[in-house]
Amino acid sequence: MNTQNKDQTTEMDAFFCPGSVAVVGASRDSEKIGHAILKNILESGYDGDIKAMEANLDFDRLYQTLGWKGQV
Repeated sequence: MNTQNKDQTTEMDAFFCPGSVAVVGASRDSEKIGHAILKNILESGYDGDIKAMEANLDFDRLYQTLGWKGQV
């Protein structure tokens, strides 16, 4: 495998097999899409870190929680 293909494989692995995910808009209300997404992730057997975030949070808090730097 050449270097370019190896780099692409690594990038694709990170996309399809992430070590952590954030569900922005997670909800306790079973009628909401955020609830269904979080439920599907949990029921899939995903074993990485999951950050479930409510829809009404501000982006500064989101960045801080995820450890991101910058602003929207």
